[in-house]
Amino acid sequence: MRILFILTLVLIGQQSIFCQKQRQEISLNSNWQFVKSDISIDSLSQAKLNWERIQIPHTYNSKDAFDDQEGYYRGKTWYRRDVKLSESQLKKNLYLYFEGVNQEAIVYVNGKLAGKHEGGYTRFCFDITDLVEKKVNGKADCEILVQVDNRFNENIPTLTADFTFYGGIYRDVYLISTHKTHFSLSDYASNGIYISTPKVSKQKADIEIKGLITSDKTLKDVLVTNILKDKNGDVVLEETKKVKLNGKHEIEFNLNNSLNNPRLWSIDNPYLYTLHSVLSDPVSKKELDYVTNPVGFRWFTFSADKGFFLNGIQTKLIGVNRHQDYKGLGNALPDYLHLTDIAKIKEMGGNVLRIAHYPQDPVVLEMCDKLGIIATVEIPMCNRITESEAFYSNSLTMMEEMIKQNYNHPSVVIWAYMNEILLRPKYEDNKERQKEYFKNINLLAQRIENKTRALDPYRYTMIPNHGAFDRYVEVGLTEIPMIVGWNLYQGWYGGKFSQFGEYLDRHHRELPHKPMLVTEYGAGADPRLHTFNPVAFDFSVEYATNYHRAYLKAIKERNFVAGAMVWNQFDFGSEGRGDAVPHMNNKGLSTFNRKPKEPYYLYKVSNSSEPIVVISSKNWNNRSAVSDSINNSVATQEIILMSNMSEVQLELNGRLLGTKKVRNNEARFNVPFINGENILVAKAKTDSAVVMDVANIKFEVLPFHTSNVDFNYIAINAGSHQYFSDNVIQQNWVPDKPYSVGSWGYIGGKTFKVKTWHGTNPTASENIIGTKNDPIYQSQRVNPKAYKFDLPAGEYIVELHFSELLKKEEIKKLAYNLGNDAIKVEVEEREFSVKINETTVIENLNLAQDFCEFVPFVLKNKIIIEGGEGITIRFNASKGVPVINALSIRKVTN
Repeated sequence: MRILFILTLVLIGQQSIFCQKQRQEISLNSNWQFVKSDISIDSLSQAKLNWERIQIPHTYNSKDAFDDQEGYYRGKTWYRRDVKLSESQLKKNLYLYFEGVNQEAIVYVNGKLAGKHEGGYTRFCFDITDLVEKKVNGKADCEILVQVDNRFNENIPTLTADFTFYGGIYRDVYLISTHKTHFSLSDYASNGIYISTPKVSKQKADIEIKGLITSDKTLKDVLVTNILKDKNGDVVLEETKKVKLNGKHEIEFNLNNSLNNPRLWSIDNPYLYTLHSVLSDPVSKKELDYVTNPVGFRWFTFSADKGFFLNGIQTKLIGVNRHQDYKGLGNALPDYLHLTDIAKIKEMGGNVLRIAHYPQDPVVLEMCDKLGIIATVEIPMCNRITESEAFYSNSLTMMEEMIKQNYNHPSVVIWAYMNEILLRPKYEDNKERQKEYFKNINLLAQRIENKTRALDPYRYTMIPNHGAFDRYVEVGLTEIPMIVGWNLYQGWYGGKFSQFGEYLDRHHRELPHKPMLVTEYGAGADPRLHTFNPVAFDFSVEYATNYHRAYLKAIKERNFVAGAMVWNQFDFGSEGRGDAVPHMNNKGLSTFNRKPKEPYYLYKVSNSSEPIVVISSKNWNNRSAVSDSINNSVATQEIILMSNMSEVQLELNGRLLGTKKVRNNEARFNVPFINGENILVAKAKTDSAVVMDVANIKFEVLPFHTSNVDFNYIAINAGSHQYFSDNVIQQNWVPDKPYSVGSWGYIGGKTFKVKTWHGTNPTASENIIGTKNDPIYQSQRVNPKAYKFDLPAGEYIVELHFSELLKKEEIKKLAYNLGNDAIKVEVEEREFSVKINETTVIENLNLAQDFCEFVPFVLKNKIIIEGGEGITIRFNASKGVPVINALSIRKVTN
């Protein structure tokens, strides 16, 4: 309820224009036009272009980054908008303020260059006062043109990464008007005020306020008044200082004060003060400018032995990473989604957010401040660098922008840079040149580190590394920052769960002086895929849950691990990926449109201080399964209850199934599902109340014994151990099984495996062209002799689904797959025929030649069978071996 109340207040506040006597911020999000074109500014007015009307925030990659065509538009575009300026506005200084444009922006006002900005994730601001021309009536019309380019640029981080580089003006745009003398907007788009709390205790808090004033030189001096107000609006500190301008255009000031018995900002009680900074004329007392900033008094330390301490209290940080995109919107999110995303972290019981891999919308840290979520923010340097002074300069500029724009947020405790910078290093075939490259990475890291500590001596620094321990130690990147971050995926990208804990112990043993955070860990999960026999890289929800269960245990067992952030809070766009849902990274605890997956509930239960019980798989609410072999009327499946209580019970359709002790936050029940509606009710009792959770599961029980029952339909995920649910048409596919008399199944063959450097994967992580049901084509039964169905007489529709999963050309490797890419194998040409009973339904089928690799082919057949005959589907190869990916059988008539 408290989180909802805060959200409501924030949204009400954002509906109005920020407007004081002198400073005014007006949103320019409406009435823009957009066109994809690389035409020059000189030719733009004469060109006949198909301008599209759009609103900001906007991206031009919300669709093409998710279609079946490889790649997405990365190039130049134009945005334009007209602005009418009043006479009063023209008497002030005017600024165009952009919260985010990806990734290069060139801004023109009335055809004149206002400024250029490189980098897609930090704010920028241009003074356009001298570019506006008054009309005779004292007013003015102003045309804004912005050229936006999201092409690869070797001198602008990010160079490569596991996320989509959406182009566009994807965050808010403002027109800011100020008095000629005002708090500076030109210091890397900050608001000109920098608040530090260098020494804090329960008894006393020091506050240091630095600022920058922009002046038109008409005033000799100004008054700076800083008023600190508590949550109730009462003044707790007030100080006024005269600042001499000395005829300068920019002048700095510094004020120091202290507050006795401060209310501390903490995770459980994020108490915020507000600093009101007022600029005034000392003679007329007229207010010239006015800005506000949050203030939170807290102190924190990271210990290499005991982890993180906030206000002297040892606190294990458990939370998430977050990317800034959403299904159907790309990265062009309204403020409301940013607000609710951060609220979801708190609802899950999380207390830390790694804002990755770049600074995000201002609302994100605003909400971290208000909800008590510790934050770490980083610049978008991933995987590799360019050895050029332009790249170095851009990296340093991004760091300064990030720090100055976000300096006043009490939630921020870490500035980070160089994520997995040695992931796929250059010059692997030239070791001497690679040594030089590594040296240059080290030198750049030291430059960034020095600048960061100079700009902010009160926070920590961090480099997040991937799991190549020796490489990062050798290059020196574990010694430069104050904290070492590790992105670890043992048990996903090869290895075993147990190796995760061993890696943490190695850090503590070999780098005993370095505090450590697990900055990433996670496993891909498609909520359409389920299994009771999960294996690595099958993208089942169950494997991901097992993964998180093991990791969370290892993290909590080790005091020296300051904290850990799941990769990722939500699924996010990564255009180059295949996987179960192509063009996505599926490691989110929730889906792309924010629906929780099973591992989400694991964290909610583990982190909750309130009594809770959850039916972990309740979102798998449309199921089909083969009945128990001894009872055709029920299908028994395991249901896991997650709880922080000592004991739980489970009911099915009003009947008590049992009561069980909770161990390691879970209790397991075997549930005999019936055909139709199944209502599960989980309960746990406290001394004063009963907590409960409910799941309504629609279940289709498919007969195990098919020869003498009224058979209707079955869809089989051939070669797979997984259930797949098509959530669009509510169709369910069941796992493959061997044939037994009186039932159905395969005869012969083996499951398809993808060879990788780590071993094998159970499915092909490739985009299947022309379907959204990729998983049923990414698995396969190889070289089956037959599929046999013992069915009663009648007319049936048989559908056979095929796709070629082997390709002669080497498949593109993804840098972030850490050796889990398919390796090149010898591909034998495949040609085969298929016969249903005695009828050949297709001859000489060559999937690669006839349809290309990773393209579905569906063969639909009608067949009439006599009593006792059943259906047998036989495969005969003339070249190579036959395959089948999925099949379904539907009865039409008796």
